[in-house]
Amino acid sequence: MNYDETNLTDCKTYIYKRGTKYPERILNNSKTAISLMFTGTAHGELLPIYVVYKSDHLWDTWLEGGPEGTRYSRSKSGWFDAVCFKDWFNTIIVPYAHKIAGRKLLIGDNLSSYFSENLLKTCKEINIAFVCLPPKTTHLLQPLDVAFFAPLKTYWRDVLTHWKLMEERKHKTLVKNSFHKLLGQLKNKLVKRGAVSRNLEAGFSKSGLYPINPELPKSRLPQRTNVTDQQINNTTLLVVTEILQEIRNPLAPAQIRRKRKCDVQPGKSMTAADLVQSELHTTTKSNKKKTRKAQG
Repeated sequence: MNYDETNLTDCKTYIYKRGTKYPERILNNSKTAISLMFTGTAHGELLPIYVVYKSDHLWDTWLEGGPEGTRYSRSKSGWFDAVCFKDWFNTIIVPYAHKIAGRKLLIGDNLSSYFSENLLKTCKEINIAFVCLPPKTTHLLQPLDVAFFAPLKTYWRDVLTHWKLMEERKHKTLVKNSFHKLLGQLKNKLVKRGAVSRNLEAGFSKSGLYPINPELPKSRLPQRTNVTDQQINNTTLLVVTEILQEIRNPLAPAQIRRKRKCDVQPGKSMTAADLVQSELHTTTKSNKKKTRKAQG
C-alpha cells in the first residue's frame, strides 16, 4: 500500500474560447486548501479517503453526502499532524489490514515524527511494516505521485469549474459545506472512467515497486551530460569571479539631479524640446536681470 497527503485547492479558473486573447470571465477564487490522505494498493484498490479541515470543530454539514467510507477530521493548521495520522492509521489501515493475510507494507514519506511507540506496537501485532522513501525520491518511487495525483487534480479542476458555473452565485469561494459533495463527484468521475485502478496500477508499475523492477525508476533519472568536472569548475570560478568584481568595483552611482517645476499652463502639455526652450528662455531672462543690476 502507498499513502500520501495532498490537498485540493480553490484554484483560479479562466473561462474563454480557445484562441481568445483576453479572458471574458474570471471566476472567483481563494487560497482555500483542504488536506486529504489517499491510500492505494498495487492491485488498484483505493482505500477510504481521509479529509482534514482547518477548524477547531467539525459540523455535520461538512460530512453528509460525501464519498462512502470517507473519514473527516480537523486540525488548527489544516494539515496532518501526529494525532490525525494516528487516527487515520487506526480507522482506515488497521481494519483493512485485518482482512489480508501475511505481511503488509505501507510505503510513504519519511515522516518519522508521526510514528509513535503505540503505533509501532500495533504494526507489529497485525504484521505491518512501514517503508519510508528516501528524501527527494517521491517523484520517482511514490506511486501516488507518479501516476495518480496529476489526473486527480485535472478532474478536480473540471468538477470545481462546473460547480462555480452552477452555484458560484451562492458562494464566493469554496466552502466546507460543499466540499464533501464535490469530493463525491470527483471520486465518481474517477471510477466511471476507470482511472482509479488504472492509475494506481500504473503508478506501482512505473515506480518499479510492483512488479519489482529497479531499472524503471533509474531510467527516468536525468541523463548525465558530457560536460567534464573541470569544465564545470572553470565555469563556476568564472561566474564567482565576475560577481566578486562587481561587488568590489561597483559602478559609480548616477547623480540625481534636483527636480524643478515645469512652467506650463493648466490644461497644456509639453515635450522635451519645449522644456529645453523653456530653460533657455529662463536662463536668458536671468542673465538680462543680472546685466541690468550690474549697470545700475
